[in-house]
Amino acid sequence: MLNQGTIYTVGHSNIEFEKLLNLLNGIEAVVDVRSVPFSKYAPQFSRDNLREKLTDAGIEYIFMEDKHIGNILGGRPKDEDCYENGKVIYAKVEEKVWYQQGIASLVELASKKRQQ
Repeated sequence: MLNQGTIYTVGHSNIEFEKLLNLLNGIEAVVDVRSVPFSKYAPQFSRDNLREKLTDAGIEYIFMEDKHIGNILGGRPKDEDCYENGKVIYAKVEEKVWYQQGIASLVELASKKRQQ
């Protein structure tokens, strides 16, 4: 049986980075699946800042776009068919092949990290 590893999810809100780091105790890699990895509201969690701080803490930072998966797991899909009246309909997103492939890629990445 393939050990797929464990995938935890975390949202950052506007907490201080150190508090997030405490939540990540024992985590080896963070996969950023955001469609737009930038925040004026919480700049400590913008892509470059987050990558630098996690790397300094010994945690690998992986942005899904870097894995050529695109931003398909983030909250703002590019597929216009997923929107009604300007709002994302997540039930439609879940039915999309590209979304299912993104989830499969995330599970595969977790499995590879677990085997290392």
